[in-house]
Amino acid sequence: MSRIQLVVFDMDGQEFGIDASLISGILRAKRCNIQKEPSMPKEIEGSITLRGNVSYVYNLRYKLNLENTPIKEESKIIIACTNDMPIGLGCIVDEIKDIVDFDEEEIEWPICLKTGGETQYIDGIGRVGERSITILDFDRLLVEAERETNIQQLA
Repeated sequence: MSRIQLVVFDMDGQEFGIDASLISGILRAKRCNIQKEPSMPKEIEGSITLRGNVSYVYNLRYKLNLENTPIKEESKIIIACTNDMPIGLGCIVDEIKDIVDFDEEEIEWPICLKTGGETQYIDGIGRVGERSITILDFDRLLVEAERETNIQQLA
């Protein structure tokens, strides 16, 4: 039986979770000096300098088809890595809620996950009491975001 630990965050009142093992840091968005990058796609809010390296800040709202809103006081930037390598990318979320553990069989795998669109980033649905947590394939989100950023940089 495999267990997964998720960091749960809120976006527009919906709860999403990502595999905690991918996270290398969580920052308060309002305390970061996000530099706007005029040549970047709209999904990229800008860049920050983190531990001496430039990290791009990705607006997850675009991939989840949520209305774009200004960064709030409780907004966080989740810094994550993919394939065991830091890729210097962060995602803005409204608020970190908590950490939950699931057994693999406690996760529902909806049939509609293979249809494309925003569902291509969903790994499943976890239930905790009355709560429903959409589990994101953050690895796939970050790989695509990195590809978009690199394509734009080369243009």
